[in-house]
This record gives sequence, C-alpha cells and structure tokens, in this order.
Amino acid sequence: MKHASVIMNWLVFGGIGLITYLGAPTRIEPAKPAPNATFSGVVKWVTDGDTFLVDGHDWPVRVWGIDAPERDTDAGVTSRAYLTDMIKGQVVRCDKVVVDQYKRTVARCYQGDNDIGAMMIATRQAQEYCSFSNGAYGTC
Repeated sequence: MKHASVIMNWLVFGGIGLITYLGAPTRIEPAKPAPNATFSGVVKWVTDGDTFLVDGHDWPVRVWGIDAPERDTDAGVTSRAYLTDMIKGQVVRCDKVVVDQYKRTVARCYQGDNDIGAMMIATRQAQEYCSFSNGAYGTC
C-alpha cells in the first residue's frame, strides 16, 4: 500500500505543479453572443451590385438569391451605381441566411418593405441566383 501512496502523491503534486506551470485560469470568460439573425443599419459602402457594408456590422453583406455582374465590367459598374443610388446612406434590415466562404453575411435584405434582391432583379441590375434561391424570385 505504501507504493500506491507514493504514486498518488506524485500524481497530486505533479498535477498541482503542472497547473502552476501552465497558469490556472483566474476566471472563466463568458461566451460571445451569437450574431443576431436579423440586423439593421445604415449602408456605408456598396462594393458591387450584390455586396455592401452596413454600419455596425463587422462583415460585408452579400444579398441572398441574386448574382450581379462583376464590378470590373460595364454592366458591373452600372449595377453598382444603381445599388449605390438606391441604398447608400439608407437604413436597411437584413435577415441572415448564412456566412459564406469569404466571411460575408449572406442575407435577404430590405429597404423599408422593399426586397433589395427583388428590386435588383426587376430592374435587370442582377439576375436570380437560381442554385441558391430555389426560384424564390420566380425567374428560374
């Protein structure tokens, strides 16, 4: 039994020594709250015809369900200008769907009661991204 007592002392004192060496936590940090599924704010910058920045939101917002022309094309310049005129400096409300691989918040967004994606499709500044929208805008 003396042998077991020696082993137990080594384990206890070794564990205390390891905790002292590594530094025991002095307090437990609270978990960060999950991001809200719905957020709103003033649009401070429009990147292209389907992506913009909202004041108070950490990541760019990608409008769900649409695909706008690339910004380095003539159609892309026009699409970006249209979206800029429509929402820059305005309050938008967005319902988060997912975060994409580029860390953009993909969301269905509204200016007042108007669905931004639907407005971009209706004015031919973007087209429905059918593989993601499952035909929600009725153009697939």
